[in-house]
Formats: sequence, C-alpha cells, structure tokens
Amino acid sequence: VSYINRNVLTAEDEETIRNADFVIVTAGTDGGTASEDRDRQTIALPNNQAELISQVGKLNPNTVALMETCGPMQVTTFEDDVAAILWSGF
Repeated sequence: VSYINRNVLTAEDEETIRNADFVIVTAGTDGGTASEDRDRQTIALPNNQAELISQVGKLNPNTVALMETCGPMQVTTFEDDVAAILWSGF
C-alpha cells in the first residue's frame, strides 16, 4: 500500500502508480467551494484535481476516482481515463 498526498506527481510517484494493482484517487470539495449561503461558481473540481485524476488514470488503467463533493461535478475531463467513478455528496 502506498499513499501519495500531493497534487503534482514526481517520477517516483508515477512509477508507483504504474506498478500498482489498482489506484484509488480521492478528490472533492470543501466548505471553501460552496456553502448554504454561497453558491458554487463552477461545477469543475477545484485546484487541479481533474487533471490529476486523468494523469493517474492514464498511468494505471485500474484507477478509481472517489469523489466526496458538495454536489454534482464535471467528470468529462477524466471519465474516459478511469475504470470507475464513485461519488458521495454532502
């Protein structure tokens, strides 16, 4: 089991991902994205999370995107690069 906690992958990270049996990428939103009194400005994942999911999925075809978000999010930028998308809302 390996745990990578950064938004930019190193060469070592990429090698770990390529050699893994499967990869789970966790992504999502927090209170800074939206709240009861403030709407979202976009349905895109914040920061570079969508790009990271896509990159990981291209390195390992057995990649699952696990998303915990404040509502529906755009997945078209990475949906073809991952084996599955699991979504949970709050």
